[in-house]
Formats: sequence, C-alpha cells, structure tokens
Amino acid sequence: IDNLGGMGKLVSEGDQVVLKPNMAWRRPPRMAANTNPWVVAALTEMCLNAGAASVKVLDHTIAKDPRSSYDRSGIAEAANEAGANVVYVDDSRFIEREIEDNFTLQRWPFYETFINADLCDVLINVPVLKHHGTSRVSIGMKNVLGMVGDDRGQLHRDIHHKIPDLNRVVKTDLTVMDAYRVIRRHGPTGGRPQDVDNSMDGARRIVAGVDRVAVDSYGASMFDLGPQDVGFVRYGAEAGLGKADWEAAEVIENSI
Repeated sequence: IDNLGGMGKLVSEGDQVVLKPNMAWRRPPRMAANTNPWVVAALTEMCLNAGAASVKVLDHTIAKDPRSSYDRSGIAEAANEAGANVVYVDDSRFIEREIEDNFTLQRWPFYETFINADLCDVLINVPVLKHHGTSRVSIGMKNVLGMVGDDRGQLHRDIHHKIPDLNRVVKTDLTVMDAYRVIRRHGPTGGRPQDVDNSMDGARRIVAGVDRVAVDSYGASMFDLGPQDVGFVRYGAEAGLGKADWEAAEVIENSI
C-alpha cells in the first residue's frame, strides 16, 4: 500500500470506506475458502489511521444465515477488533440497475452500499485467490458476485461475460488480493487441507493495485494461466475495466 502512495492517497478525512472480503463459506481461515481475516483487519486499521470516519465490512454470503460464515471465517471477530463496523446484508436494499454497453447482462440487482456514493466514498475489494470449477479462478472481479442479489446461480452460465458486466456498475477503488493461502483444487469451497497451498513458492503473497484487471491477471498467473486463458480477465480488459498485461505495469515487490 505504501508503494501505491499510502492509504492516505485513497482515503480522505471523514470518508466512509467499505471493505468487501470473501466471507461466503463456513470455513476456518486455514482452509482458504474465505479472505484471510488479518488482511481485513490490517486494511481496517490503515483506513481508520488515514482518517476514515467509518469502515464497513460485509458480504452477501452463500449461507442463508450469514453469521455462520462471518464467524467461522474469523473475519467478523478480527474486523470488529480492528474497529470496523461488521454488517449483514438486508434483502430490502438491493437496487436493480441497467448495465450499459453489456456483453450479455442488461439489468441486475446490486446491493445499495456498494453502488451508492452517499454510502460509500471508497470501495476496497479484498478477494482471496483460489481455484474455481466454473471460472477457473476466483479473484477480484469474481468477488463482485458477493455484491449482487437475485439468483446468482444464473450468473454461472456464460460467467466470463457476466463478471465484467457486473464490474461495469461497481466502481472498485482498490483491489487487495489475499494469496497468503491458496486453494489449488476443488474450489471455491475446498474442504481438504491438501487442497491448500501455503508454500513460499506458490502462496504467501498479498497483491494490491488500482487496476482490477491487472490484479486478477497477476492472480491467474499464479495458476500458470495467461489473460487469454481466463475469459473474465480477457473480457474485462475488452470492456475497458483495466489492462490484462500486468507485466507491462510497474510492479514493485517487497519481501517481508
């Protein structure tokens, strides 16, 4: 974050910040199905130190009772302790929006907090990198499915066009990809310790960038996949959401 200019470059005094981790699954942190709770806690502290008036943390989970995955993921506790306001999705607050210049989705309901400028000054997307049986990988642009409503199962048909369509509406200010632990197979839920990579060579990385397509393209490269191999990365670039060639960008690496 310091290499990007510091959190103060993004967050101003009095801002309402929204963090969107992946909290979809009833899995503990070691299983890597959800975002690492300490990444969410660290970002919360950084935003508050930069002057944010509030930091909200939420996700539209798969579970009907979101408390089960919020708690099991460890994110609710870590975020609360860091000073965040952990909130749950209210089904009455989805707003249908038209999607301009779409590939295939003409309209879809989005959760108000993520798209209403009066409720969110800064949106930070905090996905976990993992294998996905339908989209090949799940990263930042895919994490936007936790910002929308309706029957999300429908979005898995022609998913590579629909992910960029959803991202045309959601304005992400920063993507912080958690690749400290990475599900290499049987994603997105995993469930077996042997599915999780926590090696120095294949995981243990945090990647931050303002270009959501470039961050996702970098994540795909950790699975030995190029932009041409992951449809939503390729079409995201085509939609003008960012650049798929992350290697052409200025990349700064820090070892800790």
